Amino acid sequence: MFTGPDTYIAMADRWLLEMPVDARLADISTRMIAATYDSDQYQASDEERREMYAANKLEEANTSVADYVWLPVDWQNEHPVICWQNSWKPLVRR
Repeated sequence: MFTGPDTYIAMADRWLLEMPVDARLADISTRMIAATYDSDQYQASDEERREMYAANKLEEANTSVADYVWLPVDWQNEHPVICWQNSWKPLVRR
């Protein structure tokens, strides 16, 4: 599954390890940022904006402790897909 010359690995960094990932807040944050550039397509309600700002813990976050996530990139219909894997290793052909 993860082998060959066209194998790709996605790497991302996590700056806020002590903060749990909240998919709903991540979606609001993404829409708030995207609305800056395309407000016709992306919107966040005033209530969502207040919730996002209230959840912002960056002032007290310890960003000096970062971690990295390495995940395999799979392809579906010529589009890259990254799915969470608790552990994995690439297959090596010899």
